[in-house]
Amino acid sequence: MGWSGSAVTAAASSWSRNAGNDHRHPDPGPRTGYWKPQLPEHRIITGRRRSSGDADAAGATAASGVRSDACLRFTHTPATEPSMTIDPSTGGSRPTLIALLSILLLALVRPAAAWSPPPPPTEKFDWVQLTSDEWLKGEIISLYEDVLEFDSDKLGILKLDWEDVRQLFSSRPQNISLGNGGEVHGRVRMNGGELVVTTPEGDRTLERSAAVAIVPYSGNGKGLWKAKISLGINLRSGNNDQKDFNLQASIKRLNARNRLLIDYLGSLTRTDGVDTTNSHRLSGQYDVFSSNERFWRPFFGEYFRDPFQNVADRITVGAGVGYHMIDTSRTSWDLFAGPGYQYTRFDSVERGENAGESSFALILATDYETEVTGSVDFIAGYRVQLTNRDTGGYSHHAIATLETELTRNLDLDLSLIWDRIQYPTATSDGVIPEQDDYKLIFGLGFDI
Repeated sequence: MGWSGSAVTAAASSWSRNAGNDHRHPDPGPRTGYWKPQLPEHRIITGRRRSSGDADAAGATAASGVRSDACLRFTHTPATEPSMTIDPSTGGSRPTLIALLSILLLALVRPAAAWSPPPPPTEKFDWVQLTSDEWLKGEIISLYEDVLEFDSDKLGILKLDWEDVRQLFSSRPQNISLGNGGEVHGRVRMNGGELVVTTPEGDRTLERSAAVAIVPYSGNGKGLWKAKISLGINLRSGNNDQKDFNLQASIKRLNARNRLLIDYLGSLTRTDGVDTTNSHRLSGQYDVFSSNERFWRPFFGEYFRDPFQNVADRITVGAGVGYHMIDTSRTSWDLFAGPGYQYTRFDSVERGENAGESSFALILATDYETEVTGSVDFIAGYRVQLTNRDTGGYSHHAIATLETELTRNLDLDLSLIWDRIQYPTATSDGVIPEQDDYKLIFGLGFDI
């Protein structure tokens, strides 16, 4: 099927002289449509090669300079190809062709809008679809505090806001911790607000908001282990030789229902062969999630040593309950309180004083973490221990860290540390240590 017609010159600046004409037209038949354009003078070229007669007629019209009404007339004849001709004797308009094209376009667009790709195969990989319709292939690491860690096959380890995930398909069984304290394990399918877990007993459908944490299911309850080491070194030489070493390390084990945290902070400064700073702090805690907002800590322990604060050894143990004040994909804020017991052995004491003291303690703590930008995190911790005067009275440990991601596994860490003992114990020569110690540490952190 093709088109045929003529090349003409049409001018439409004098339509007003036909304003009084009767524009009624005989019915052109079911296969004829009219379109009356208002066009500047130009050539209309159809698909068929013009004959010499067409060219002569067009030239004569253009040479005359006469402006007249023009109407494009499309005629379709069953026995021949459709043709397009100019009918200047008629002035009506029926946009039949435009209507037909619109219907055709609508018929093409509507099925395309309703079409969506089928779910990807999950035999070897886990799949995640974002709200931007992007698909990621790889391995689910964990879902914790509304952040999904996903090891992409091409992009590496990604931290995705849970609210930005539309669909999720796991190829391996996952362990899902529920807000009511229960848990379920199996392969996971999620679409929108519905979470379907395929268990040996059959499919179990859950609300998306019911999932507190998701980790790969190992069958032995070991959960997921993470570790980070941050190291800072400062060397000086000249009139005096000084070496500064700072080490921060953390180990985390995350399960669907609990978590284990172990932290170490150590500082050593040696000037001309003599130690001027030598402090070590090792702490650990075990948390059990009872709901989306509450957790309880059946065990908390800390070991602290700093001879320059006249503390040879200090051991604190306790337990308590905690509450998630803020728990979003960008920010988390926890509060903790509970009773404890503290024993302190001093590095040296005056004559007649006890070498060690013990006391019951009230332990208060808060932990805050927020994502400042896509590559910068702010992490702060503050822990207070209230004991009797002989063991120091009020003491606290505060640390604030600005963590900047350089590469996938390398961070630049800047930490400010403030330790305080309200009633430090005098040494054997009668010297009372300062109440406050401050440290500013620069280090490179490595995720393991």
